Amino acid sequence: MLEPWEHRVRDPRVEPGAVSQIANAEELIRHFGHWPPFEDAELVSLHFDRGNHLAVADLGIWNERQPPALEAAFYVFNAAAPESADRRPAHVVLVFAELHEVTIEGLNYQNPIQGLGVHIETIGRLNESCFRVNWGGTGMSHEVSLLCSEIAVRSVAPLSVSA
Repeated sequence: MLEPWEHRVRDPRVEPGAVSQIANAEELIRHFGHWPPFEDAELVSLHFDRGNHLAVADLGIWNERQPPALEAAFYVFNAAAPESADRRPAHVVLVFAELHEVTIEGLNYQNPIQGLGVHIETIGRLNESCFRVNWGGTGMSHEVSLLCSEIAVRSVAPLSVSA
């Protein structure tokens, strides 16, 4: 069973130095003016890709290996009044690659989260440092925890602020 969000959140939510290791993080920072906390963001979609390990192993073309990945699309905004231009809503797609652990509980028709935690952990069994990523924590019981070697911002698509 996945531990509830309130027991997984660390202070700070995003570890110093973690953002600098996220590919294309500057795209998200440029849009919001900072790395957003994903407070009250909503998970819009998830897409798993098991990678191409079997084909690569069979053909011996290791330089073409694509690792297992999870692509997550979120509706994200700054904490400003809904009609404010400072809200800057966007669809943000993050890709978590070279997955080592993934736990997902309680997806629903609406998946709001109380934030996105990103920390770096040294994993002895892997002999490497990895990202520990957590999100969840609402009354809708949507919780996610994963361990991966890479994170990338795939896209930031600004949305219009309705007046």
